Amino acid sequence: MAVERGEIIGAEDEDGGEEEEEVSIGEMIRHCQQLEGLCNEYSAVESSLDLSQQLCRFRGYLRRTELKNAKQVTLDELWGSL
Repeated sequence: MAVERGEIIGAEDEDGGEEEEEVSIGEMIRHCQQLEGLCNEYSAVESSLDLSQQLCRFRGYLRRTELKNAKQVTLDELWGSL
């Protein structure tokens, strides 16, 4: 169900089939941020700028996807379980 809502994206293997391990959008966003930081820290400026920009764009796409599939809850639902 989480895959259908877009919360989890499954990775494909080399044959085009679905792998069993799935990664959440939140995890992918964190990985993009880590890679951007590593690009800026350890690479030459010319080569890392393109990758850093692409990672930033991909992270933006992931955020839009995450927000599009978000569900707003009422305060009663949120605090009712306390």
